[in-house]
Amino acid sequence: MLEEHPGKLIGTILGFFLGLLVVLLGFWKTLVVFVFVGIGFALGKRQDDHKKLFDWLNRFFD
Repeated sequence: MLEEHPGKLIGTILGFFLGLLVVLLGFWKTLVVFVFVGIGFALGKRQDDHKKLFDWLNRFFD
């Protein structure tokens, strides 16, 4: 199943965990968790791409 339909499988698993988080934490707390996950992903991607974090931060605060 993973080889034939990876998008469906991953989407189903992510949907399950999203629903579980909403039930356990509530909508707003789940949203905050996903915002922090997104920020962590973006920072990790910049690190993987060998880009400097401070150059990115300076764009927002200068």
